[in-house]
Amino acid sequence: MGLLDKMFGGGTGVELQLDATQVPVGGMLSGRIVARGGKKDLQITGLEVRLLYVCVTAKDDSPIPNIDTRILVNHTVTANQALPAGAEQTYSFQIQIPGGTNPTAHNTSYKVTAVADIPGVKDPSSTVDLKVVDSDGTASFDEIYSRWPALRGGAERPLVSALWDFNSQVYSERDALVTAEPLLANLIRTHGGEVRRVAIQTWANLLDGKVRKEHLRLLGELVNGDLDIETTKAVVEAAAKFADEGGLEYVQGFGRHRDPEVRRELAQSLRFGAADKFPGKRDLVLALCQDGDAAVREAAFGALSDFRNDTAFMQMCAAQIDRDPSPEVQAACIGALCFGHHHGMGELTFQVYERHLGNPHERVRKAIAEEVHWLGEGNRQRVGQIVHRLLSDPAEEVRRAMAWQFRNLEKFPELAPMLRHVIDNDPSHEVRKDALGALATVVPVPEAVAFYRQRLQQVPSEETAWGVLDGVRWKDDPAAKQLLAELANSQFASVARSARDAME
Repeated sequence: MGLLDKMFGGGTGVELQLDATQVPVGGMLSGRIVARGGKKDLQITGLEVRLLYVCVTAKDDSPIPNIDTRILVNHTVTANQALPAGAEQTYSFQIQIPGGTNPTAHNTSYKVTAVADIPGVKDPSSTVDLKVVDSDGTASFDEIYSRWPALRGGAERPLVSALWDFNSQVYSERDALVTAEPLLANLIRTHGGEVRRVAIQTWANLLDGKVRKEHLRLLGELVNGDLDIETTKAVVEAAAKFADEGGLEYVQGFGRHRDPEVRRELAQSLRFGAADKFPGKRDLVLALCQDGDAAVREAAFGALSDFRNDTAFMQMCAAQIDRDPSPEVQAACIGALCFGHHHGMGELTFQVYERHLGNPHERVRKAIAEEVHWLGEGNRQRVGQIVHRLLSDPAEEVRRAMAWQFRNLEKFPELAPMLRHVIDNDPSHEVRKDALGALATVVPVPEAVAFYRQRLQQVPSEETAWGVLDGVRWKDDPAAKQLLAELANSQFASVARSARDAME
């Protein structure tokens, strides 16, 4: 506000805030107008928001261009409202960009203006530039509401369900669904609880890679708000998605948060939600790897998946397993090392895995079983030795994990005799069942089916039937399909039902 406005406006003012400064033709323009009172009590006779169109075209016979200025929309937000001295009042609005509106171009521009009619003072106003984009390929609000009618508001559960479904569609329809951006921002500002949390997650997912200043402003409002822990975690996830587009300072702040649950959420979001690499990410992850809370360190070492080509980081992982007291952290380091052979560090990975086959923590040995299939075919003998040792582990869960992972060892058919031995000799029926289901991956399917038929005759138990079903249900082979059809008539009702489901 300028000096004259202060002198003749009595200290009053308005501030226009848009949920989106880029809206498609036919889309929804929404936001808030903040009215601020002056030195004395006043009355707002009318508060309006206007959409102004300006088109400049050259004239052949004149150096002065033709300027076409029109108010496309003049929407009254409120009227006859008291404005007490020093007060701050916020009014929300939603207006639709008229169909047929020309998109913003080199000679076409739009402005949104909020104006308050306040008798006795100079009418305060606020203006924001708006970019109107072509609606080709984007869904209209009518189409969005037609698909998700609960998004219009109302009962909480239908709204939450609609948001989750909308969120799942973003991955394949992001550009078409971006129309809903202001709708989501409005839900974030006007709702609480689960609606707000899911709206934040959906909003961040929709805008990932398309972040603008107004999005960072809303993110900042959320970061600085008084939020419960679950909503804070949703904001952490959003901040991580926006970290490479201007949200880094918020991410760095969460890295220093007093609550370890928030820091753990940050580490997980850096792994699964943030860009693979961006300036500052390496230092963030490194700091979290040194956190005093074991759960935070576990998530942070998992987040090293983006830095597997960094020799220093991988050597740090190898050393951390020997010095960290937490089995979960050690297991996370095992996972981080699994692609070492792709980056010239295969020997480091093998040495770590082989050394920790005798680790006192079952969780660490199980982690090796879960990751061994990534070691590649470069040293088949050493892979076989690791697998053999894990199939002989004293802990049932370790043996079971290794038996199950034969589903990912299709390039190691020479290990099939080990699996057959497990099927015949392991004392655990769960291990035997998982081994039976994995057999069809490491032997030819017809051979596996013949073995399955023999097994069903020799050991006609429900455990055997489940293992056989697991072995054939995903195989596109005539022999497997025939056996699956026979299992659909199994004496074990649950097996029969699952077999029929697999055939559909």
